[in-house]
Amino acid sequence: MKRKTWFKRTFRFFGVIFLTAACVFLIAAGISYVHNKDFKETFYQITSGKVQGKLRILHISDLHASAYDRLVHRAEILDPNLIVLTGDIVDRKTDDPSDVVAVCGKLTAIAPVYYIYGNHERDRQFGVYLTPDEITALARARNIPEDQIDFYTLVQDDLRQQMEDAGVTVLLNRQASVQIGNTTVDIFGILTGSFKGFYRYAEEAYYQYAYQSMDNFKLLLVHDPYTAELIPEKDLGDLILCGHTHGGVVRLPVLGGVYESVYGFFPELRDGKIMGYYEVKEIPMIVSSGLSNQSLLRINNQPELVIIDINQY
Repeated sequence: MKRKTWFKRTFRFFGVIFLTAACVFLIAAGISYVHNKDFKETFYQITSGKVQGKLRILHISDLHASAYDRLVHRAEILDPNLIVLTGDIVDRKTDDPSDVVAVCGKLTAIAPVYYIYGNHERDRQFGVYLTPDEITALARARNIPEDQIDFYTLVQDDLRQQMEDAGVTVLLNRQASVQIGNTTVDIFGILTGSFKGFYRYAEEAYYQYAYQSMDNFKLLLVHDPYTAELIPEKDLGDLILCGHTHGGVVRLPVLGGVYESVYGFFPELRDGKIMGYYEVKEIPMIVSSGLSNQSLLRINNQPELVIIDINQY
């Protein structure tokens, strides 16, 4: 009899805990759902002797075709010198990217816009993970010799064409340079995917970026932060900008992000770089938690627009 009473009390106790936790979760999810309809702005300040005067960079990542009425308006007010899109701007399931392309076209009227692909664009446009074997197979299908592989001709890329028609510069394992005042900024965009695939077919282009015109400010765009950590060169440039992690999706006080696909559970307790400012081989790296607002599980983690001010106080 006593054993049954103990069992009932224990069952009720854990039942109350479960129901309480479920209520807290639902309340937090509801509050976050409302907050996630808008975005916050996160400002970072760094210094560089390579930048003559001031330089403001607007960093947009992981939009996933989310719609914000005020994104372009805020960009106009923030008045950046440079706008970068670090991947997953569309979703792999986005049938018609014209709305996103139109937004990006409006951004080009504010400042030069540079765009790299994330894993969603990679899946949507290339259809494979871009390992060395997959890259070789794509090249053979288009009769491209291996020593002439160019990621701009591997597939018929409708997204890139639309973005470029809108005035956006798309960087697929390639460098571009832009003059801002008296400062030359070299920008390298890594096409996300297999690191071995990137390094095998883009090593020469990366070397040119990293070790030529060293007086220029070097800006490395890579969708996911772990790829940047894998690059063996000591000199990764002057600033690395990433996204992909969504800040761990669900964030808890003190513990930070709950889960990230590569770093695992509670990655920030184990030096996982999923949101904020870090240093990789003494180079500043800023990881955006992204602007996607389509997941109901994005809790206590409002979408963010990142602004980096260099030599600006």
